[in-house]
Amino acid sequence: MASSKMALMAVAMVLVAASFESAATAYEVCKMTRKELWSCSPAVRRSPARPTRECCVALRDSDLKCFCKYRYSPLLSVFGIERKHADTLPVRCGLTAGPVC
Repeated sequence: MASSKMALMAVAMVLVAASFESAATAYEVCKMTRKELWSCSPAVRRSPARPTRECCVALRDSDLKCFCKYRYSPLLSVFGIERKHADTLPVRCGLTAGPVC
């Protein structure tokens, strides 16, 4: 559970990075597209929304272990991403297994 929480913090950080890319740039991070990453953004903000189906499906199909390399990034709080909400995203999406970082 703690490992999946840390991995989701990384998802949040990648969402921030994705917002700086040009709209014409297509890429994937940890098997999630920019659009998929962005779909999770409202769920990790100060006043979190319920995660969208698109977010949860993308998260389920992503490479959560890949996000481990972003787990200690200070950018999360800089861009208004609440760690406590990022930590609970897997549970809110109904995921039970996470990576071992």
